[in-house]
Amino acid sequence: MLVNSNGGDGLGLRLPNPGLFDHVIVRATIAGKPWLLDGTRLGDRALDLLPVGAWREGLPLREGGGELEKLPTPSPVHPQAVNLLDIDATAGIDQPALVTARRILRGNDAASLAAWFATVPADQAQRAIKEYWRGEEPWIEGDKASWKLDEDSGILTLTLTGEGELGDPDEAKTENGSVDVPASGLTAPSRLRRPRSQDQTLPWVTAYPSFNCWATTLRLPPPPANQRWDLSGEPFDKLMGGVGYWRRLSLADNVVRTVMSRRFQVPEISAAQATELNGQLASYDGSAATLSLRQTFKGAAKWPQQPQPFSDATDWTQGGTPCAPAQNAKPSAAGQ
Repeated sequence: MLVNSNGGDGLGLRLPNPGLFDHVIVRATIAGKPWLLDGTRLGDRALDLLPVGAWREGLPLREGGGELEKLPTPSPVHPQAVNLLDIDATAGIDQPALVTARRILRGNDAASLAAWFATVPADQAQRAIKEYWRGEEPWIEGDKASWKLDEDSGILTLTLTGEGELGDPDEAKTENGSVDVPASGLTAPSRLRRPRSQDQTLPWVTAYPSFNCWATTLRLPPPPANQRWDLSGEPFDKLMGGVGYWRRLSLADNVVRTVMSRRFQVPEISAAQATELNGQLASYDGSAATLSLRQTFKGAAKWPQQPQPFSDATDWTQGGTPCAPAQNAKPSAAGQ
């Protein structure tokens, strides 16, 4: 089957042109189920671990010819990337915290990075990992970096350990000083607008099937006498422009846990859905959760306790990862 490696959406609307196709894949039926196989990939060990291809349409090459066909674009069951932060601030939020950061990758990114790591010296790989985390979490001063590939699952894990200061140290020392919980907020999507000279009825493409997850564990010391820890932030589960924005958070036993995800559920949205998205932006609040110390007194309102969204024992490389609401844990209709 001939395909366009960049996606090829709308090939059927163009004049026939061999130049539109730049790649060949095999569509095979195995045990009654169709699979799209790319012979240029390396390291694939199991059919059910194959990443979702970017191809949207394909031209079968068979005796007698064939018509252009739509190809399935299933939404991934697991996040393509999970970013984990474990922050030990038990010495005080005004002191440097011990931090372990992990990034768990699946699919094409994992395969390509693992192949690169295997060909470079260990110190160069460590520098690359530190540089990545410097871009993602610049407040962390990394000391050690490592990578590990699970060949059976194809999962690549990048790990960084080091220290970091939570927020402004001077502010944290004040009685009511507060700090944002790292990696606990999702920015709002951009407003979708086109120049007046363009067709306003055309659909908008999304970053489907992108699915990313972030989880933070923040360990705190017992609060001072007559004070308590307070967490400001609300869970949310909002669908805007074909994208699911989801967050859960908890504060219990001096440990804050937050988990959130952004999952693109459809390849494109209509002009009407884009207008609806623009109208939803004003009510969306995905700002980071905020931690602070509050005075305790009789009748004082407390932060409402929420069930812990995960635990120290959670295995983020396995199925059932708590990165999305249960109803979104299965592939969307676009992938059927």
